Parts: sequence; structure tokens; C-alpha cells
Amino acid sequence: MLEIGYPVYGMNVIVNYFNMSSVELKTLQSPLVGYSYYESETIIPIAYWIFKFPNGMLVETNFNACLGLENQSYMESINHFLSDTRNGISFFFLDRQIVKGMRVIGLHPEAIQLFHKTLHKQLDKKYSKEDFIITFKQMENILSSEELYAMGKEFNFNDLG
Repeated sequence: MLEIGYPVYGMNVIVNYFNMSSVELKTLQSPLVGYSYYESETIIPIAYWIFKFPNGMLVETNFNACLGLENQSYMESINHFLSDTRNGISFFFLDRQIVKGMRVIGLHPEAIQLFHKTLHKQLDKKYSKEDFIITFKQMENILSSEELYAMGKEFNFNDLG
């Protein structure tokens, strides 16, 4: 799950595993291999982030900006995020409700720009939560995380230097 909390927390990814093994936790705390950003070519554009960890582990998340239309304070956070250029993203690794690990990484400015463009498209459409869920379920039934990663714009951390 991806959420935006501003101005204090920025972008947050909540990764929830049930009975997380020590191997899974170690993999999630290892340096990322890279990540991919993909905007679906559907009537409702879905913003996908797919993060690649060692051993081929992928963490996929998406975002629905129109949830902010139903919640004024959340919409303020989204608007603040859209007017900023910060590129940090925080990961929280949970086993049920217990935080097992955390990490913060910096994303490429180009990736943030792509994400901003998708959020603007979403907000211009003003669709319902139900319409988003239908579109998301259709995508989920068609494409795997691996396929989304391959279709997206890939970023590697050695490109930041």
C-alpha cells in the first residue's frame, strides 16, 4: 500500500507480510536492485511502483489520488506533494501490526515527475473509488508484477551517481 503523508512523512510504502521469515526481512533490508514506474494505459490511469529487491523479490504498490477528493486533509497532503520536488520514499515492513523494519530511499527525479503526471491525470478524471477498484482488478487479472516491472520505466541506483 502506498500513501502520501505530508509535510512530515512524504511517500510511504507499507509492506505487510504474515509470519515474515528472517530471510524475507533480510532481503527487504538489503540494498534494492532497482525499481520501475508504470502508468497503466486504462481509462483510469493507475500509478504502479514495483521495487526489485535481491533474490528477485518484487514489491508492487499503486496509488489512487482520487481518494483525496473524499478527504480534505488527505487532498491537502496530495496537493502539497505535487507542489514539492522531494524524492524520498519510506518503507515500513510489517508482520501483521508489528513493525519489523524500516528504510528510506531516494527516487530519481524523473520517476517523481512521471508519478506527478499520473496523479494529475487521475485528479482530472474524478472517478469513484469503485471505478478505480474495477480497473485495478482488471489489471491484476491480466499482468503480473514481473510484467508490470518490464513494461514500466526502469530505474537503477547506480544511475544516481
